[in-house]
Amino acid sequence: RKIWIGTLTEGLTRYDPISKKIDRYKLHGTNFNNANDSTAWWAFTSSEGEMWISNFGAHMLRFDPFLQNISQDSSKGSLQSFFQESDSIEWIGTDGKGLARLDKKNNTLRWFVHDPKKSGTISSSNNVFTIYKDKENRLWVATDSGLNLFHPGKETFSHYLYDPRIKTSISNNFVLPIYEDEKNDLWIGTALG
Repeated sequence: RKIWIGTLTEGLTRYDPISKKIDRYKLHGTNFNNANDSTAWWAFTSSEGEMWISNFGAHMLRFDPFLQNISQDSSKGSLQSFFQESDSIEWIGTDGKGLARLDKKNNTLRWFVHDPKKSGTISSSNNVFTIYKDKENRLWVATDSGLNLFHPGKETFSHYLYDPRIKTSISNNFVLPIYEDEKNDLWIGTALG
């Protein structure tokens, strides 16, 4: 089992604790559209072993550790969260640029961003911290502008926001973790608990 380490200036480092071998993978240069830095801030791994990485320059990168291939995704923002729904569908949450659904089977990328002129779009900040699917197959999206529930048939969102007049509302609109317990109760972590 290998350990992957993101660094401030040296890209990705892979450490093998058995052999004590260290491999470094720079994340800049012409091999992925001239991204301008070699930082590695966030990383998530798909079930196929493909790694998604964001860097300080707000590039979203895909790294295949088997082929040692790095490519830049056509992203609008840096990666903050990742959820693999199936072998072909991956969800990507970004820092200020919304939510993306990657359909690998059909090779399509669909963006969900806030539009103040339309109801049912994602919360206003477009900062997606957590993507979570509950036991009823509902997709929840945590942002710093509230909790969102995705409706796949219409491709719209319902919003759950803090309201001081409602005791059962979420305690704050800055939502981070989402967890479902064994009783199917959803637990929401916010900036105020």
